[in-house]
Amino acid sequence: IVDQEGTVRRAALTLNISHARHADLRIKVIAPSGKAVEVETGRDRSSMVDDIRIPPDELGALSGESLAGTWSISIRDEETGVAGQLVGWNLTLNSQGLVEDFQRGVDIPDPVEVEASGAWLSGDGRYAIARATQSDSARIWDLAFGKPVRAIALNQRETIIGLDAGARRLVSASLDSVSLWDTATGDRVATLPVVGAGIAGRLTADGRHLFLTYAGDTETRFELWSLETLERDAEFLIAGTPAIVAVDREGRRLAVADFDRSVRVWDFRSGELVAQLNLEAQPSAIELSPGGDALAAAYGRLGMSLWSIGESSRLLFETLEPGDWRFAFAPSGDRLIAGQPQVGYTIYETNGGNAEGAPFGLGSSPAALLGFSGDETTLVTGGPGDAVRFWRAPVREPAGMASPTVHPFWRPGPGVPFAASPDARKLLVGDREGHLHIYSRHADAAELMAAAEREINYLGHRAPIRQLAVDDQGLWAATVADDGTLRVWGLADGQPQPWMAEDLGNVTAIDFSPDGRIIATSDGLAVRFIDRSSGEPIHTFVHGGSLNSMVFADNETVYAGSADDGLLMIRLRPGAPADVRRVWQGPEPVTQIARGLNRQQLVIVDAGNTARVLSLEDGTLAADTIDLPGPVREIAVASLGSRVLFRTDRWVHTAHITATGLLWRRASLVDTSGRGQRIVFDSSPDASGRRGAPLVVTPLPAGLELRPLADRDDTPGLFGSRDDLVNEWRARLGATD
Repeated sequence: IVDQEGTVRRAALTLNISHARHADLRIKVIAPSGKAVEVETGRDRSSMVDDIRIPPDELGALSGESLAGTWSISIRDEETGVAGQLVGWNLTLNSQGLVEDFQRGVDIPDPVEVEASGAWLSGDGRYAIARATQSDSARIWDLAFGKPVRAIALNQRETIIGLDAGARRLVSASLDSVSLWDTATGDRVATLPVVGAGIAGRLTADGRHLFLTYAGDTETRFELWSLETLERDAEFLIAGTPAIVAVDREGRRLAVADFDRSVRVWDFRSGELVAQLNLEAQPSAIELSPGGDALAAAYGRLGMSLWSIGESSRLLFETLEPGDWRFAFAPSGDRLIAGQPQVGYTIYETNGGNAEGAPFGLGSSPAALLGFSGDETTLVTGGPGDAVRFWRAPVREPAGMASPTVHPFWRPGPGVPFAASPDARKLLVGDREGHLHIYSRHADAAELMAAAEREINYLGHRAPIRQLAVDDQGLWAATVADDGTLRVWGLADGQPQPWMAEDLGNVTAIDFSPDGRIIATSDGLAVRFIDRSSGEPIHTFVHGGSLNSMVFADNETVYAGSADDGLLMIRLRPGAPADVRRVWQGPEPVTQIARGLNRQQLVIVDAGNTARVLSLEDGTLAADTIDLPGPVREIAVASLGSRVLFRTDRWVHTAHITATGLLWRRASLVDTSGRGQRIVFDSSPDASGRRGAPLVVTPLPAGLELRPLADRDDTPGLFGSRDDLVNEWRARLGATD
């Protein structure tokens, strides 16, 4: 164990091994990061009095690795018949020796081959489950070290489904329930009352949900269960029995292929039909992209096609050439690799279906080995015989690469958080390695590369960042990762504060107090208040129900929307329990809340998509409300003037807060090609000298982009009275209702 900071510049290794046949041994040095370097002794045999020095150049691949952490050695005997012992080893890093001696030596056992009934990998490829045939236990392996880390006792009648996100829990099924096992302790920690899950159950690709199919005589039922809340998130029924079923990475969309050559794509939770695709032939395999934005289908040995899912539901490309067609989406969903082992594979971008680079992988084996690495820089295919081939992915040079908003940190994909400071001067991206990247909106390519070299990435979280928030002054950012930890970062220097809050659960909302001193987080069941400067907990309010939204109204008061109790006020009181009361109960649950400009008002949207203004002085509602045409994803209140913007999936609606409530002004169409948008207000003057113009922060494959929102009276858009517009277009379209 090394507690010294820094990186490896030079490494050397000395071994003391007693073994009569070194050709049988496989020796690896493993760094704290999990990187392994295999070494050769250069000898045929050795005894316990021999010191074997490994040349430093064999360990050159360790240069640049972090010193701090646990360094390990792995010695495996891969042939039976000759026994041996590891007597000791000496690892020298930067001329500082680390010695491990054993009084009696450590036996190097002969390998034991056992037939397994199956193997399952974790999503990141780090861990695997193997279960011997007719065994009452399953063994979890750490593939970075090549050794088992835990055995879990499982009845032979239990079917293994897989490992959840982060390999924290093993999921298994019997005929009448699903069990979750803690991989650290081997204990059963939860049970889902799911009947027959062992027959047709599988995990979604993100490892957070269990997807079940129940086929009946006349209908088929699909269910989606959350492994975090242990509750059923969605249930959906269709008539008959489908040919093939697919879900996207997070279980948001469900694709069903019938026997009529059609594929229907549904919103799993709402049951809304998103698209119907009429294929040229009966599909033998279908797959949704990780974000559910595209669908690939293979027609047996007749060809394949790629479709865009959405408003147009258009065919991107199709080939009807005979062959053994295979395909695999990239983790971000932006690219697809498709082709045949006999003629090679091609990469296609899923937005337009265009090919990227020349075909590769000609002559691959028929083994089903095809995919991208996690960072999408490497491709893997089968090779001749039992060989595995690794390929460098084509370098992408999308349009606008020289734009100042393009940066080297961006890896587009579902769940990648991004934001901008309130004045739109800085852009923020949370990555899958747990680091927050902060850079100037106007930074050029050279500045971005220099910033990337200066960053110290190991100071962030140890898991992907899930939530991201910025305070009102643009001084601090708060991030929450998948492991339930919270960090605060200074926007001036990009460095985290010297503390980390832990055990916050599955955080769904995060907000700063107006003065930036307090951070509130919500996991849907409780609201936790944390001191921004120290990370110390201030108070925890446990609701026990379902909290849909949360926002600070002033420096001591948070308002939270509950599915059962309406709008709750939680007021902190020094030295006393928080004052909690229900201040308003509407006809529908509150889904979105925003703080008004003068902090004496709240802008509220409910599940019925009605927006209203609540006065915090007397608790009264303003008379004028707005009925929006779809679910509101974001409320943005302008820092100047009286504007408030409501973003739905395709439109941004601009309204004004008046003495009588909300006055709808206009609606602007926004580009939905990126996964989600955010709205900020530009502090820089435009060509006419106007400040505070709304900008839409949009994620693109090349990076983040700030796009002006067309909300001015001299720009195209919808304007006028909503009722007048609806009546006018009903008459034009001949609608009767």
